[in-house]
Amino acid sequence: MKDEVVVLVSMLGGFSAAALSFVIFFGGSGLNYRGAGYPEWMFPFMSAVGVTYLLGVYGASLWLRQRYPLQSRTFEPSFLVLGSTIGCLFGFLALRNWLSLSSVLLMAASFFSLLLFTRLACLIKYRKGAGRRGTLLRLIVPLLLASVLWRINYNNFPGGASAEIRQQWAYTEFRDYDYVVKSIRSCQPIITRVGDIKAVAPTRGRNFIIYDHGSSGHQGELTLEVVGTKSAGIANFSFHIETNVYLVRFKQKNKTEELACT
Repeated sequence: MKDEVVVLVSMLGGFSAAALSFVIFFGGSGLNYRGAGYPEWMFPFMSAVGVTYLLGVYGASLWLRQRYPLQSRTFEPSFLVLGSTIGCLFGFLALRNWLSLSSVLLMAASFFSLLLFTRLACLIKYRKGAGRRGTLLRLIVPLLLASVLWRINYNNFPGGASAEIRQQWAYTEFRDYDYVVKSIRSCQPIITRVGDIKAVAPTRGRNFIIYDHGSSGHQGELTLEVVGTKSAGIANFSFHIETNVYLVRFKQKNKTEELACT
């Protein structure tokens, strides 16, 4: 099988995995339970997409190697991942000047560098069935990439802790969280349903804030357990500009209402 086919299939696998991870992370299933500014947010986001691309390259090339009988000396999926990693590093340079002409040129250069280094990796031939070294490489590489992806997405959210501990965690993690608590505590429709509010704590669900002190303002989404003297409920809301609470989707006893906190 020609090396060009190997490069094409592996890169298609990488881009497919990257597109899926982009939807997952940008759509809100990853990088949760954190507050950060745009630069701090973009780095783990793009890193997660890049690592997922490498996993896609590895999976596609490994499938190709096992699916089709090849000559005695052939490409090694682990080397393709190494070449793709070098190519991906050039892609991060484009983030410095996003939307400028230099950025467009850097993006084009990063794509060709990705193509080039992946192609060069195919030139490093590896003997099929060479023994433990090949098996060890094929075990280490996906485990290493998966551990990096896990570390990027890791957060210290104490999900199983009490509401009081989770509330204290939020004060540390989310800047201006006290405004959120004050808004909830003064929201009369919620008070009517749960009684005097004792704790307002993040719970399972979307909890993130992206900070911007410019014209864009803060934005994000919070899913909070509101514990009162009578009962408890889950308040979910998105916000932009400020972290005060306005319209809330409030769930209590399998019933969800939209409440206005004015």
